[in-house]
Amino acid sequence: MIELLRHPLTVLLVGALISGLLIPAFTRRWQTHQKALEIKTGLVSDLSKSIMGMVMATQFAHVGAESQKQATSTRPTATGKSKVQ
Repeated sequence: MIELLRHPLTVLLVGALISGLLIPAFTRRWQTHQKALEIKTGLVSDLSKSIMGMVMATQFAHVGAESQKQATSTRPTATGKSKVQ
């Protein structure tokens, strides 16, 4: 039995099995993992943009401004008075 394992043909077949089945399986699994990470990153990015838009809209509604420039010009200063008089 040990002589069969030392035979060059057996070593060749085992090497072919490893390179033909195991390496592609590991590669496929890694690529699937990478794709899942890309999807999760995209979802988090989209969620962040949506939340930021909601927060900005809420701030504009609270100040009564139509744009960020108008919101910053009507924001109270350190003295408590608005910049616009």
